[in-house]
Amino acid sequence: MALGRNLVHASDAPETAAREVAIFFREGELISFERALDRWVLEG
Repeated sequence: MALGRNLVHASDAPETAAREVAIFFREGELISFERALDRWVLEG
């Protein structure tokens, strides 16, 4: 039997992502933050 390992995962839709995140985290366990570097990075 072969077992695959999923190191990186991406959801196919925002609704799917919300359902999957709820499997691992409770309400209030996730936070939003701004990295200090972000205001200095510009798109070309």
